Amino acid sequence: MTIAVRRMQNRWISSALCFLLCMVAYGPVGAQSSSIEIPRANRRTERLVVEPSVVRLDATNPKQQLLVTAHFEDGSACDVTHRCNYKSANASIATFEESVVVSRFDGRTDLEISCDGHEFKLPIVVEGCQQMPPVHFANDIVPILSKLGCNSGGCHGRVQGQNGFRLSVFGYDPAADYQAIVEEGRGRRVFPGSAL
Repeated sequence: MTIAVRRMQNRWISSALCFLLCMVAYGPVGAQSSSIEIPRANRRTERLVVEPSVVRLDATNPKQQLLVTAHFEDGSACDVTHRCNYKSANASIATFEESVVVSRFDGRTDLEISCDGHEFKLPIVVEGCQQMPPVHFANDIVPILSKLGCNSGGCHGRVQGQNGFRLSVFGYDPAADYQAIVEEGRGRRVFPGSAL
């Protein structure tokens, strides 16, 4: 028997074993698992629950994703966010785009949600969305250093740093990084008059 024929037999045997193991583990193809509930069209919706119950948006949080759950009379529940109809009472304050509420201008409005004959009014409060949020070093600056690789092991994140400048690896210590950038080197690394 040639080596090529043996290899072909080994591949066929290994493929057959994989198929049999999958059949044992997952059952026949197309079979439904007993733990998966198949939605029935004849279930009546008893009530809708929207989370969060109040949407509060500002400059630091200009968007909010929604979750709409339908509770049925048989006690079961199902996510129906994708099946609902949405209408903003005042689109100049907030709009709804792909299950996300997006702020437009300061004010208060309602988002009207309807599904299976049930309606829900979700209050939306938008405050300070036109103001620029203050810069937070750990949340705004450190991710930029990580994205550009500045605080990786190949650059300034090494134990000894590089060219006298050292950052914590992947920004695990934002306070030390702030001190290294702003205060070390006699404060010459950052010049407020010319940030670039």
